[in-house]
Amino acid sequence: MKQVATQAQQTRPQYTGNDWRRARSILARSFYKELRGSGLTHQQVIELSTELLHLVTGDLKGDSAVP
Repeated sequence: MKQVATQAQQTRPQYTGNDWRRARSILARSFYKELRGSGLTHQQVIELSTELLHLVTGDLKGDSAVP
């Protein structure tokens, strides 16, 4: 598993500064539009966002339960 993560890290785009701010804004808007377009309510989008934050927090803490 660790080898796969290392390969993914090597191939991911490296955004910095203004490029990253623009990219994350575009990505967030696109993701939001896709979720809403799929029929999710505002509350469901908030719940999904909360779950994503929990996953990131667990990953940062080294939680082995996070895929």
